[in-house]
Amino acid sequence: MRILYFYLALLSLLYPLSGKAKGIDADLKINADPPSLDKDDHLVQDIFYTSDSNFKGFLQIACYKYSNNGDSFLIYSKKNIKASFRKGLNSQRVNFSQSDTNTFCHTKYQDIIKKTKQIPAGEYRIFVCISSPTDTLHFDFVHEMDSTLSPHSDLYKEINSTMVPKPKKFLGIDLSKKINNGASAAALNAFNKVNKRTDRLMKAKGLTPVSYKRDGKQYTDIFYDDWFVGRYAVKKDDFGSKEFNKGKGALKIKPPTSQEGDDLDENQSAFSQMQKQKKNDKEKKEMNGEISLSTNLGSAQEPNSAVDNNYYELAARFEVPVLGMPVDFEGLYTSQDADRLVKASYFRMHYDVDKAKSALTESINKYKNKVQEEKSKGTGTEQIYQSYINNLEKQKSNLLKEAEKEKNVGSISAKDINTSEAKQEASNKAKAGADSTGGGTKDVSTKTSEAKNEESKIKASAANKKRQAEERYKKIQALEKKIDKYKKLLAQQKNNRYFDSTLANTKLKNLEHADDKTYKQLSKGATNLLPDGQARSFLSGITHLDAGMFPKYESKYTMSGQMMKGADVGYDFGICRAGVTVGQTQYIGRDGNMDKYTCYSGSVTFNPLPKEKIGLVYYGYTPSRKMFTDDNFFKNIDIAAPSFKQPVNIISLNYAGNISKNVSMSAEAATSLRNGDSAIIKNGINSPDDNMAYSLDITGAIPQTSINIEGKYDKTGTNFENNTIPVSLAGTEQYQLASKGDFFRSFLSLGIEYDYLIQNNFAGKGSSTKWGFTMATHSKQYPSVSLSYKPFTTFRSVSDTFNIPQRPMLGSVLTSKISYQLKDKGKSWRFMLLYNKSTSTMDTISYGSTLLQISCTYTYDKIMLTAIAGNTQMSSSVAPVITPGSVPALPGNTRFIGLNGSYMLSKQVNLSGGQDLGFTNFGLCRFAPNVGGMYQFSRIPLTLRLNLRYSSYELQEGQGWQKIYSGFIDMVWSFKSKLSKHSKD
Repeated sequence: MRILYFYLALLSLLYPLSGKAKGIDADLKINADPPSLDKDDHLVQDIFYTSDSNFKGFLQIACYKYSNNGDSFLIYSKKNIKASFRKGLNSQRVNFSQSDTNTFCHTKYQDIIKKTKQIPAGEYRIFVCISSPTDTLHFDFVHEMDSTLSPHSDLYKEINSTMVPKPKKFLGIDLSKKINNGASAAALNAFNKVNKRTDRLMKAKGLTPVSYKRDGKQYTDIFYDDWFVGRYAVKKDDFGSKEFNKGKGALKIKPPTSQEGDDLDENQSAFSQMQKQKKNDKEKKEMNGEISLSTNLGSAQEPNSAVDNNYYELAARFEVPVLGMPVDFEGLYTSQDADRLVKASYFRMHYDVDKAKSALTESINKYKNKVQEEKSKGTGTEQIYQSYINNLEKQKSNLLKEAEKEKNVGSISAKDINTSEAKQEASNKAKAGADSTGGGTKDVSTKTSEAKNEESKIKASAANKKRQAEERYKKIQALEKKIDKYKKLLAQQKNNRYFDSTLANTKLKNLEHADDKTYKQLSKGATNLLPDGQARSFLSGITHLDAGMFPKYESKYTMSGQMMKGADVGYDFGICRAGVTVGQTQYIGRDGNMDKYTCYSGSVTFNPLPKEKIGLVYYGYTPSRKMFTDDNFFKNIDIAAPSFKQPVNIISLNYAGNISKNVSMSAEAATSLRNGDSAIIKNGINSPDDNMAYSLDITGAIPQTSINIEGKYDKTGTNFENNTIPVSLAGTEQYQLASKGDFFRSFLSLGIEYDYLIQNNFAGKGSSTKWGFTMATHSKQYPSVSLSYKPFTTFRSVSDTFNIPQRPMLGSVLTSKISYQLKDKGKSWRFMLLYNKSTSTMDTISYGSTLLQISCTYTYDKIMLTAIAGNTQMSSSVAPVITPGSVPALPGNTRFIGLNGSYMLSKQVNLSGGQDLGFTNFGLCRFAPNVGGMYQFSRIPLTLRLNLRYSSYELQEGQGWQKIYSGFIDMVWSFKSKLSKHSKD
């Protein structure tokens, strides 16, 4: 040990002493966890440190492996590492795979880690030296890897995977023979073949297994040449059980007081464990998805249906990491597109940033929980180990007291005894005895023999005491070694908790509100929890990436959620987030033709304060030429339509943030301009306000209550133009006030809404006032009741109608529902009563529908039955026009009854069936039974669904019954494919 410190101190003197330099921070703390492999399979070690100042120095590191007899040999080392230490919590990474004179790494040690993803069993000590021109500090860390493989290690799980028997099943039913202890016969057979399976696996990895059985346990000692890697152990009784199959079949490691293992052996910090977990997760990346093919066949088309009964659809979805990003590929093709103007088939590529953020947030939360877990565990472990150390100290003290009593005996040996003096003393004693008794020569001889025996006893006693003293000394040395070891481990654990707490408090304290942060901000704050280089990757700054067909929302007056075909990308530059979108959006026009618009936008978003966002959006669009050349709607109308050279330009400024703890606000101001609008405004024909649009939304909560209040104000100028949004509100002004709250311990929810709208156009001014409300109860003991009335309305000016043939709509919806559920001994009854009434007016045509429905669902074990009955009424202000040979409309007043059920035959087979009946004023008008089934294969990830339906109906009395035979087949292939370790994921 002294030689090692001398070696490190000598290396520290190599630091150049020229110039003025700053010394090492006296409060410098460091932490060195065991090494690991980086993404390139290089052996690296992260040295974490906290410093109150910046300084430059040299870093030296060496690791030794110790044997039971105290011998040690060098595992890896690196010297003369020039390092710049920064203030705060930081880290230095040391690479031991480099080939230079300053670096050494034991080849077998590195090979074992690459082959098994774990450090071979044994006790390791890491010595770190940090030096500057004026100071030198030494640190050492102990890491003892347990000989028994951890159930969480990759090697243990890999061995387990080869042991798990595959049960025999038919239609999802397990046909494997059972034995008394609950494990299958296949499991018992697999246990008897453990040696062969481990031999094949270990030899494939270049390792040597030594297997043996003892006391109903299977042991496999794993070696790499002459290096002991670890021991795999499993009990026979646990083999093949659910716990074993889940990786819980390891032999239990007892606490340190049992002398069979200890909880501080590996003694790694929480962030080191999380880094390894993230690295393992990265290496286990896989592609998953599903492909489905569905076919619908029918003998005829349903009445008044625009969907052909004969078609097929092919859909696919893939989730795969691309350059470390979770990317979804999704597509659909339907044969119905052959007769459609607007196609439903699509392809979409989407970077799922929410999934990436969710995974990182989960890692952050896991780390925080791990820190708390280690902190709680460390407190309890510290008490146990301190008690254990005190016990060792007591044993040592007792041995020292015994040695003190016989301190002179401890140095006596057989050779230290003077034999001649003993003989003379024995002769004198014999002569004196003879004189006193008057005996002769025979008595003298006897006394001499006794003296020799006494001499032998003295020599034997001295040798025995010598041996006892030496054994006592060895015990004291062993106790001192244990005491020193566990004191170091305890100090090291406290050091780990310090760094864990420091990391949690300094690095992650600003990551609590993940929804308000980009992935780049999260990854930058959680650098130590990410795989190597991911936090510093350029790709981590991508905020969104879409291509193909996708919905896009930028703001209310620009892109407000319309479906687009194109590309969209955004990036986080740190000071701001920027995005660009290019594509096309489509609508079905008044004449049934497709209207296309080419759209493009650019946006910049700033976060001046936490939970506040300011955005600037530019949006432009031009309609396709075909809209004007082929559309008779624009015939003989002189309009100034936008074009590619004269597009509609919209600039929007929006804000979202918290005004106070209980109040949040969002606002937007936008203006739309075309070439020539500025001259019209300048000449006083229009006001600048006519081209503007404003929106303000304020939401607040009344303190110490569950009542929320929301107020909205929207004003759109008569000349504000954006014909690509679903509904244009040009020339309208809207006021909205709403409130909602929970009462009686959330038993009752009440809400009320007030809407006031004003429309201005070239002919006059109009207004509309609407009230809406919601009411609902929430209870498991009593029926749940809900009642709501929601008005909706849109307005349009004449100029809007000229520019884009979209239709205004007025209407309202009244909904009421009562539901109640009963449960008893696994049985469930759910009752529901539903009433819905909706009305709508488009242009001069009004429509309405009323639904009253009652249903009951019964569930027990594998059975589910549903009975339903109700009445529907449909009305219209325009009588249907029936041309000769066409199918008349369905009856406007219909009563219906239905009974459906399903039964899960096994985990793989499900059967279903049902019967629907319809009645109108002339009696039975519909009769439709159906049967279906689902089968999931056990050995391949394929699911089949089949549904057959017979439908017979009579639309008008005396018309005659029509029959339709139809069927539906669906095949879904779900798959997972592990990506190659070296693939660019």
